Amino acid sequence: MKEVAFSAKNENNWKALEAYNNRLRLQGGIKRLTAEEVREFARLFRLVCFNLAYAKTHYPGGNAVVFLNRLVGESHNFFYVRETSSFSEIKNFFAIILPRTVRETYLYWVFAMVFFMFGAL
Repeated sequence: MKEVAFSAKNENNWKALEAYNNRLRLQGGIKRLTAEEVREFARLFRLVCFNLAYAKTHYPGGNAVVFLNRLVGESHNFFYVRETSSFSEIKNFFAIILPRTVRETYLYWVFAMVFFMFGAL
């Protein structure tokens, strides 16, 4: 398939993802989308990632690679948002989550300690 035909075939999906990117940039992130819109955004993101891989393989120096690389990069930044941790979340981890996990996996801890001590002797 020629690059022009590839671009024409997939252009609607690319424009839809670009519209989501523009909307997310203006609205302040993915948290403003409904669950159905997030599913659609994720579907388009995966599809365009596949298109980028195909374009890099078959048209390495083409315009589609440059455009798709920018589009996927921008979408990636919206899709994989890095959340910051607050002090209360850290306190919650050490006060609640870690002790609960240790209690739930107590036997594994005991066996690990026994094997460690056996190896040390």
